[in-house]
Amino acid sequence: MMDQRHTATHCPNCETEYASADAAFCHHCGQARRDIRSPLRFWVQSFFESVFNYDSRLLRTLRALFTKPGRISADFNAGRRVRYVEPFRLYLVISVVFFLIQGSLSNNEEEPEELSRISQSDDTTRLRMNMLTTSFPTSAGEMARVRDFNETQMDSFLLEKDISPNIATRMLMKGTSRLMTGAVSIREFKQSFMTNVSRTMFILVPFFAFLIWLFFKSSAPYYISHLVFALHFHSAVFLIFIIWYLPMLFLSRYELESIPMLLCIAYLFISLRTTYRETRMVTGIKMFSAGAVYLFMVLLGVSIAAMVSIASF
Repeated sequence: MMDQRHTATHCPNCETEYASADAAFCHHCGQARRDIRSPLRFWVQSFFESVFNYDSRLLRTLRALFTKPGRISADFNAGRRVRYVEPFRLYLVISVVFFLIQGSLSNNEEEPEELSRISQSDDTTRLRMNMLTTSFPTSAGEMARVRDFNETQMDSFLLEKDISPNIATRMLMKGTSRLMTGAVSIREFKQSFMTNVSRTMFILVPFFAFLIWLFFKSSAPYYISHLVFALHFHSAVFLIFIIWYLPMLFLSRYELESIPMLLCIAYLFISLRTTYRETRMVTGIKMFSAGAVYLFMVLLGVSIAAMVSIASF
C-alpha cells in the first residue's frame, strides 16, 4: 500500500530512484514508499494487512507441517517459499511454546520419592550420578557437610568416593549437595535444565542438518537445503509433543512418551521420502544410520545440560 499523496521520486533512505511511478517499495534497500506524514488510517490499514498476512501464512504452514510431512521442505527447495513462514522463525515460535508447556508440566510434578527420602532422613543410599559415570554412598547429613567444604576438603571427599577431583566434579558435587539438602528446589533445577536444553538445541539442529547432508547430498548438494529440512522436522517434533502434552496441563500427569516418539520416527521417514525422493529401503537405511548418531548426540547434549544446571547452583 502506498500513500497516494506521496510524490517523491527517490527513496529517502538510500536516495535510489524508484523503479516506477507506482512502486510500493524501493528496489534497492526495500524500504516501503510511504510518507510518515500519511493519515493514521493508512498506518492502521498497513498494520492489519501485515498481521493477517502473517497469520494466514502461519496457519497454512502449520497445517502443511502437520498433515503433509516433508512437503514444506520440498517446496522450499523448489523455490516456492512465499506461502510459508520462514523456517527459523517457525522453529523459534514452536520451540518457545514447547518449552513453556514443558516448564509448566515440570512445575506440576512432585519431588521424586527417592530424593525426598534422602533429603528428609539420614538413610544411606546409593545416588547414581550419570554425568559422573559412578555411584557412591550418601546421606542427607553427609551432603549437608559437603555444601560447606573448601577445595581441599572437597578433593578429599571426592577421592574417598573414587571420583577424580577437578573443576567439573567439584562444581557438580557442590550443586548436588545443594539440591539434595533443599538449598535449591527441584523446580529451580528443572527451570535451569530446560533453559540449557533449549540452548543446546541451537547446536543440535545444525548438526542434524549436517548428518542429513552427509547421507542425502546426492539429492540436494547444498547444506542450506538440509538446514531448512532440519528446522522443519524439529518444528514438527515440538508440535507433536505440544499436542501430546497440552491436555496434561489440566490432567496434571503425562505418560506413554513412547507414542509421540514413534510418531516422530514415522514423521521423519515420510518427510525424508517426500523431500529427497529416494526408495523406501535406501531412505530407511540412511535414516537409521543418521538417527543413531544423532540420538547419541542428543543424549550427550542433554547430559551436558544437566551437568551445567547442577554445577550452576
